[in-house]
Amino acid sequence: MSRQRSQAIPSTHAETTLTIPVVFSGAWAEASDHIVSVFDAGYDVRMEHRSVGRLTDARPMIVGMRLDEDAPLGVLQRLAHQSALSWFAWNRDDSPHLALQAYQAGAQAVLPSSFTTDILLATISRLRSSLEREHGISDGPARRHQRFDRGQVVIPEQNAVLEVQEGVLAVTVIHEDGAEVLLGLCGPGQMLVGHPEDSCSIRLVTHTDATLRVRSWDDALQDIELPQHLRARLQQMEAWAAMQARPHLDQRIMGLLSLLAEQFGVEHADGMMIDVRITHQQLASAVGATRTTVTRLLRDLKRSRQLATVGSGSSERFLLLDWEPHQHE
Repeated sequence: MSRQRSQAIPSTHAETTLTIPVVFSGAWAEASDHIVSVFDAGYDVRMEHRSVGRLTDARPMIVGMRLDEDAPLGVLQRLAHQSALSWFAWNRDDSPHLALQAYQAGAQAVLPSSFTTDILLATISRLRSSLEREHGISDGPARRHQRFDRGQVVIPEQNAVLEVQEGVLAVTVIHEDGAEVLLGLCGPGQMLVGHPEDSCSIRLVTHTDATLRVRSWDDALQDIELPQHLRARLQQMEAWAAMQARPHLDQRIMGLLSLLAEQFGVEHADGMMIDVRITHQQLASAVGATRTTVTRLLRDLKRSRQLATVGSGSSERFLLLDWEPHQHE
């Protein structure tokens, strides 16, 4: 699986930068790429290579400490009690002893040696949300528009409501073996919400360059069109699940392509063209089959004149030759 960039909300594309600083203390050079991603996500990133005892700012802050035998855990524990400081640790050597010491000193999370950018951003977002609640900071998602490049992982806060303004957002789930399953695509006008941190491993990835409207739940609840948006999203999810539950693979493939035609269909002389790029691998992940099997079935569907394609490469689009619209938008 290719490496994807991550972007937490808010980002540097938002109108303002986050006011709660994130301070990385200790030797984080090996994780510099991850730290750059935190900066790109809009956080006020600072490096403290000397003593965390210098962190006397009374404002709320988040501290990331690299664990080693000399890590000043006692100082962090004292600062966390005396000020609005929340901290996490990077267990570079995966030492159970150091991890236990960190938790005993009040660490809110201990990252393993091989943590990912997604895990780091999700950890910081969780600590930030906790500090906001505890200290009444109104730094949560406001009404704004944000731009994302194709292939970015979007990490919304739990109280964020996202509406796709332009482009397409993919909803996927990552299994323990690393397999990624496509749960649906969301286009302009469709709404999504932040998902709690649990074992579901649901994530949002920009399928194309995209612009998202980000609001808090309090703001979204003032929108008289919210019930219609949520109703449409629920119908789409149920329809997608129903198509995935069909007994035969060709039925699943045609069912999901039919749903995508409802969302992204453009009239064509020979039928309905799905105007969004879907690879054989993505389709295979959605129907629970291998890419080779899906490629063979697509060939059979073309021979039976149910399906065709137009264009080639990144411009290739599926064309449904005998399609009747439904109402799952």
